[in-house]
Amino acid sequence: MSGEERLNLILGIVVLALVWAFLHFAPSSRAIPAVESVPVPAAIEIQQRHPDWPIHYCQRIANGIVSTGMTRDMVVEAWGSPTQQLQQGNSVYLSYDVSIPIADFTSRCCGVRNVVELQRNVVNSLLRMNIFGDNLDSWVGQPENMILFFFGPPAETLESSAGNVWTYEATPFCRLNDIAAGITADTVGLYFDRDGNLRSWIRQ
Repeated sequence: MSGEERLNLILGIVVLALVWAFLHFAPSSRAIPAVESVPVPAAIEIQQRHPDWPIHYCQRIANGIVSTGMTRDMVVEAWGSPTQQLQQGNSVYLSYDVSIPIADFTSRCCGVRNVVELQRNVVNSLLRMNIFGDNLDSWVGQPENMILFFFGPPAETLESSAGNVWTYEATPFCRLNDIAAGITADTVGLYFDRDGNLRSWIRQ
């Protein structure tokens, strides 16, 4: 074998070795870990959907908190759609159930509600209505639908030609919540006249 032939053979062996090394040691695309998406904090996610909402409101919404200065849309984002809505003069009132989470379900607090007052579509005040602790004398003369709006449905209703009787019973689980301080009785009875207006009340 001539010198030129030996040189060509050596070069051929070197090329084959390089090709083999490239095929066996080159990084595989499957070995490159995928870049996982970073979780976006709830408040930032809310602001991304509503760029005109201030971040401090978005943080409260993410925590399920409603405060004065929020718009109606912010209230709905935080608490969902209201159970009822009422307009009186320049104010719009949104009524919400108060519920206590228990394991896999929630227990509605009888006679207790959150009421949001809006003026010009902005939260002006927040009311925690509690039939077991609030002064009900100011409600005498009010119709049934107003009582229903601000205190929710009773546990029992007795219909009578002389006037209906509503009975509210304190929910046991609600006594364990922060509203327990406002529950000063176990039962409240409301007595309506024939026209459906509150005539008297009693706590037991």
